[in-house]
Amino acid sequence: MDIPVFPDDTEPKVLQGISMPNEWMPWLGGILYDQGGNPIPFFVSIKSSYGNGILFIGGQEYTLAFDYGYSSYVNGVLTLGSMPQIRIDYKLPHHVTIYIRSDLILDLTCTLRGPPLWYSKSTNQADLLQLTDTSYLGGYDACVRLSGILQSGARSVTVNGFGIWEHTWIRGQWDASKHPRLWMFINDENFYGTLLISRSYSTGKTLVYTGRLGREGVETYTWDEVQWRDDETQRPKYINLVGQYRDVNGIVRGVADIKTDSAKSWYLFNSVWTEHPVVTGTIDSILFNGTGWSEVLKVGVVSPPPEGDLALFFLAIGVGGLAGLGLYYLLRAK
Repeated sequence: MDIPVFPDDTEPKVLQGISMPNEWMPWLGGILYDQGGNPIPFFVSIKSSYGNGILFIGGQEYTLAFDYGYSSYVNGVLTLGSMPQIRIDYKLPHHVTIYIRSDLILDLTCTLRGPPLWYSKSTNQADLLQLTDTSYLGGYDACVRLSGILQSGARSVTVNGFGIWEHTWIRGQWDASKHPRLWMFINDENFYGTLLISRSYSTGKTLVYTGRLGREGVETYTWDEVQWRDDETQRPKYINLVGQYRDVNGIVRGVADIKTDSAKSWYLFNSVWTEHPVVTGTIDSILFNGTGWSEVLKVGVVSPPPEGDLALFFLAIGVGGLAGLGLYYLLRAK
């Protein structure tokens, strides 16, 4: 697979007048840390044509029901709603401001760490990757550095971290509950990576097997020869990615061996998502020490996480438990 340059067309397709029933514009998620090193998992998903959004942050989930009458797109900035409201600046670096309430605000700058993992720039179904038996994928995933402020009333918390900026669109008929897939992204201070494996629901045949690995500010590689190993559960907390990576000329440049810590991973509600705040390993003998996020569906039914798994996530990771719970109640406070 080739390695395209930075996206030169980040404007959502729906804003270009192209009908996209399944378009995420964007899906942004990752793990933030406050000044004390306490983790704050989050994601925000804005789907399709001015649809409602979902925000999860610090143990709380919010439905962002936007007032369509206050929607606009001017000079690369999309504004949805009055209150709640989200502003997304699609120029690089991306900037996202979410007004959950007038007194609860998340403001983030999202800087791409390197060339994204493109699936297709086209909107023509014939040019997209076949994602499932009946659907086709375009767009890209890009690992990002995150920095900003979480403000609640008069209190504010400076946050930094890593995550993924996903701008994708799907043609055809797509059923998330019948889409076997293995998807993961990883980040540390030096390296970043994304891997997508998608299979047919009816035959089990692999339809998509593509990945991107990069060293920020140095070089980007294809990572399409990865062996995915896990704990063989439907929602694996332990994942081990092992495989060589190649440069733009197809020359093998090294081997990556990355693994999550199952004891310090947690599920996000009754979903296919698992946060991995501790990811370690080596990339060409260089130590990797970072974070990750996985989306796994092995069959057509999603099993719920163990009771209380999310409620205990700050304690389970073994760092800053009390401070993390303090942030949890800060978000609940008003």
